[in-house]
Amino acid sequence: MTLSNTALRRLAALELLSTEDPLFAVALPFRVESRANDHRSNHWGVRAKTSKAQREGTYLKLSSHRLRIKHALAVGSLVVRVVRVAPTELDSHDNLGMALKSITDGVADAIGLNDRDESVTFIADSEVGPWGARVEFYEGDS
Repeated sequence: MTLSNTALRRLAALELLSTEDPLFAVALPFRVESRANDHRSNHWGVRAKTSKAQREGTYLKLSSHRLRIKHALAVGSLVVRVVRVAPTELDSHDNLGMALKSITDGVADAIGLNDRDESVTFIADSEVGPWGARVEFYEGDS
């Protein structure tokens, strides 16, 4: 069985995360909840408004770090760990990625690349704690 290039990059990124400290991290004031199990309202308009606010908020929060990010990309690749902080964890195989999608898109917007670009590897993660989110940037392989 052969793994895809994306799977290989994610495996290398996970190894990097276990051994390296981030270049920098940015805290985000969002309450990131599962979109699949949203009991308040599952109306598309409510979800779209939340997604837009998180995407634009992430972009604005990272705008002061754009030069640092561009420099790291000029040297090599970048690993971005997007962390949901909440009192309980989500299923890492489906709900977590969906919940963090807007933030991931906001990071990609700030970097100026598509979130599928091979020079950036996104890793979705979660931690137990008070509500919020965090984006950590690591220098990847050259």
